[in-house]
Amino acid sequence: MGENVSENKLLVKEIAAAGHEIGNHTYSHCDLSTLAGRQVTQEIDDMRRELQKVLPYYEIKYFRPPYGRYTLQTEQAAGMDMALWTADSGDWESPCADDIYRNSTTDIKSGDVIIFHDDNRQTVRTLDDILTILEQKGFQFVTLSQLREIKK
Repeated sequence: MGENVSENKLLVKEIAAAGHEIGNHTYSHCDLSTLAGRQVTQEIDDMRRELQKVLPYYEIKYFRPPYGRYTLQTEQAAGMDMALWTADSGDWESPCADDIYRNSTTDIKSGDVIIFHDDNRQTVRTLDDILTILEQKGFQFVTLSQLREIKK
């Protein structure tokens, strides 16, 4: 989210330097489905401007609407490809590390995109275990752009 970029400049730079893809999740995490097109565009543009202050040449390719809520107008106003998830860790609903682990490792299939949130300490605590078990099951982790290339 754009409002978190300035206070996390070093982390944002580390994420990009490690080869991770950074998407646009709006500036203030508002429900885009309730906004007019120009307001959606403003949220997307404000986030992009914040990121450019830290990573001036970084090109954001995707946006994820907060709460997964959007309309056709939202999608058009955003002006970029939308990225959603196919598997939910449930970390927004249950702060329990065991639940997050179970939701993220059960019934996962090739090509899934699992949604996690950075404001849940239990997610951070169990993420290494999740990545390890999925790797042991033969999964490889790729960026969204790489995944979309594979699916072509």
